Amino acid sequence: MFNDNIEQINTIYNDINQRNDKEYEDRINDIYTKHPDLASIRKSIIDLKVKLAKSNILNDVANAKACEKELATATSQYEKLLKNYNLTEYDLEKHYDCADCKDTGFIDGKKCHCYIDKEMEVYKKISNFDTYQDILDKFNLNVYKQNLMSVEAIPYFEYMINKLSTIKEMLLDFTKHNKPINIFISGKTGNGKTYLSRFIGQNLLNSHKTVIYITVNDLMNVVFKNMNSDNKKDSVLLDYITDCDMLILDDLGKENVTDFSIRYIYNLIDNRLNNQKSTIVCSQHNFAEISDFYDEGLTTRLCNYFYPIRLDGKDLRAIV
Repeated sequence: MFNDNIEQINTIYNDINQRNDKEYEDRINDIYTKHPDLASIRKSIIDLKVKLAKSNILNDVANAKACEKELATATSQYEKLLKNYNLTEYDLEKHYDCADCKDTGFIDGKKCHCYIDKEMEVYKKISNFDTYQDILDKFNLNVYKQNLMSVEAIPYFEYMINKLSTIKEMLLDFTKHNKPINIFISGKTGNGKTYLSRFIGQNLLNSHKTVIYITVNDLMNVVFKNMNSDNKKDSVLLDYITDCDMLILDDLGKENVTDFSIRYIYNLIDNRLNNQKSTIVCSQHNFAEISDFYDEGLTTRLCNYFYPIRLDGKDLRAIV
């Protein structure tokens, strides 16, 4: 499913151009069939423009003047025919879905706004945010109104208000100034880790940031599949996971922890930190417990560079 969505980016502009080429060909053939004189004079104009260009290159002044005179006469006749047939020059041109990049997806080597929009749709499908939208729409601070003390020895509701206020500031810095966000969310099953991380991710998607949500177990499955297959389609997804604006890694510690997985996750997080990319890591384990599973390098990265949020209390699945 991941790769099916990603490959749409590689083929979508080809499909658009094939569709528009077919529409243009059919439209031109229809117009020229009805008005062969228009086709003839339009061809003459093109030929005269070529002759004029050659004359200018050869510095043949006399021939250039003759071509200019013929071209003016032909253009005048062409404009009269267009008016008589209730047509405009636009009717005889190829039409584009995006006039800015002419359906190439790029302008001066940079992604066009239309490419970014299509890319965002693919990211949304990859992250499955659409299927989670009904729960995200219900996000409300009241779910944290529980008579429990937080890890900071203040009422849990007050603790969450403080945390969410900080997150709001971080989101603002990220969307306005591209200041990266790194958050470590821990808590037992049902305490809302995925809920909160996806809420943050949805805010970024709405701000046209690229977001991918994936569990660590699914990530490692993709990695091993890519290593053991001649078909490197999964490498495309891994590139997206490395380069997206926000990566949400869920259920750290629930995967089969091996030396390889530890090295891979460390390198992924370290790479994203070095390249100013944002990451949210969710786990049932707190910082102290994480150190029992992973080496000092990964634990240090999480402790020193990630903003901690500890979720406690009742099972939110019964609430939301």
